[in-house]
Amino acid sequence: MSGKTKTIEIELERRRNISLGLKYAYATGLREPNHMTPPNGFKEGHIPWNKGKNKVQSYDNRCSNCNKFGMKDKSHLCKTGNFGKHHTEETKLKLREARSHLIIPFKDTKIEIITENWLKENNITYEKHKLFYLKENRRHQVDFYIPLYDIVIECDGDYWHSLPRAKKLDPLIDSSLNEQGIKVIRLLGSDILSGNAFNKLMEVF
Repeated sequence: MSGKTKTIEIELERRRNISLGLKYAYATGLREPNHMTPPNGFKEGHIPWNKGKNKVQSYDNRCSNCNKFGMKDKSHLCKTGNFGKHHTEETKLKLREARSHLIIPFKDTKIEIITENWLKENNITYEKHKLFYLKENRRHQVDFYIPLYDIVIECDGDYWHSLPRAKKLDPLIDSSLNEQGIKVIRLLGSDILSGNAFNKLMEVF
């Protein structure tokens, strides 16, 4: 038995003895258990600070204009500031344009990293998250754009791209890019992980 293990066993035995000793003292009346803290963490007779109040009021839900409570549950409708106002069409366009240049998600997925490594190994020049304007006033950032061949590579996760929204949006993206003379190659995540997807790319590059 190592020294460390022996020390741990001695400490456990000491704690067991203390526990047994206290139980005996409480059972025989040698020690009153009044000093013990109840399981809820409060002593008997303690009154909660928010007893009788309908809701917790904090500085987090004060109106910045009139300093009244109720902004979180909309019980206070302040008519000053931006409440009830709507963005103009010009502002909406500016917000949309700024939003379209953000790279979301911020971290590449596993299948995107694998595909990017394959492109690097084969010395293929590419652009990541390039923004394209689509039909119906939509914008889309593609996973990889190969400018030399005018080809877009999309890495599609099996689950997310099997959902109804993706099944509706993916054909719109493909047709919009095709009208701009860009070919779209979609690689399933399972094929990328198995390596079968790159046989498809080898036929193109």
